[in-house]
Amino acid sequence: MTKPALAAVVALALSIPLANLAVLAQGSSAETKNESKSPVPTTFSAPQQANRARPAQPGTAPSNWSTTQGTAGTRGATQTASSTAAASSQTADAAATTTAPTTTTKTDDSVVVTSSSPRVASGTGNKPSWQKFYDYIRVKSGQDTLPLTLTVTNGNANHPAFEAVRLFLAGQQLATEKDFKNGVLQLKMDGTLSANGDNQLLIQGYGVPAAAISWKLTTQRAVLTAVTPDTAAPGDSIKITGRNFSNKTGVSQVWVGDKLATITSGNAKTLIATVPQNAVAGENKLNVAVGGIAAKPLKITIKGNAPELTATDLYGAPPGYAVTVTGKGFAPNAADNVVSVGGVTATITACSTTSITFQMPELPNAWAAVPLVVKTKGVASKNTLQVQPSNRLLPTNYQ
Repeated sequence: MTKPALAAVVALALSIPLANLAVLAQGSSAETKNESKSPVPTTFSAPQQANRARPAQPGTAPSNWSTTQGTAGTRGATQTASSTAAASSQTADAAATTTAPTTTTKTDDSVVVTSSSPRVASGTGNKPSWQKFYDYIRVKSGQDTLPLTLTVTNGNANHPAFEAVRLFLAGQQLATEKDFKNGVLQLKMDGTLSANGDNQLLIQGYGVPAAAISWKLTTQRAVLTAVTPDTAAPGDSIKITGRNFSNKTGVSQVWVGDKLATITSGNAKTLIATVPQNAVAGENKLNVAVGGIAAKPLKITIKGNAPELTATDLYGAPPGYAVTVTGKGFAPNAADNVVSVGGVTATITACSTTSITFQMPELPNAWAAVPLVVKTKGVASKNTLQVQPSNRLLPTNYQ
């Protein structure tokens, strides 16, 4: 440097107040400190095809994974790297829940199909590290055709969230922490999962010990609004309306009590079914299950099977005289049977499932044979017989 240039630098330095020199020094130190902060390590990368193999035994990860695994610790909440979730996963019929916060409304039809308990990072102190958690999402036959949503919750009321997350299904990356909103990620899984198979879910998390993440798989429960008619006999066709039914054959089921009905047609909002022949007479629960997940049932009244008349012990008898009709399908309780002679109700004095004894009623202008009809639990007999009110007893061969 030339002497004139050096003189200029010295002159400039002397013109700057000492206080300003101190501020400049502090600013330079702060900038250096920020630059020295280490970012989240990127130790983990997307798994390769060879890494999709299911662990040979619970608690054992594939040998080609050399990174730190989550292990069961003394906190009692940390998870092994393998799919211990399969044993703890709960079905919707058992009303499975997780500790992750959820939000529902009165109109929310969602129901949990399966879920995990929180996956908690192991370790001590406050130093973050990468850890892995393996789960297997298992769905039943038919559930794989339903609209499915995978909800992943990073952190909860008792555990901090992971700083970074990598989510993989069968080796294919699904999401990272950037896809979460307020700690929650929701992914549509329609047609993605296979039934009765292992859908491996791998969660990679970078966080401090006790950081937690959990997931649940939900669908829309079927909702029943009406059944018409609400009183039907075995073999009758009924129409069930509602929502969240399945358009696919064999996925929806209709139950009358504990008897399975036959679905003849249907769509997402309507099902047409035939009342099973062995449905129990009386009031029954009518329910629809879609993918094995039952709706809240309605009520339906099933008429009894129609009785069948065989013969009477007398063709004709005077009013008040006892006449016995035989057949099948009668109710053993007299109150459940009605005997009508020429449109006039007779008094029943004894009955069984195969015979009814009644008193011949008074009939105006009774001069010819009239029909005998029996109703059992409101269902008229398949056939009628002829009897004749008379002032004398007439044997069955009289006619």
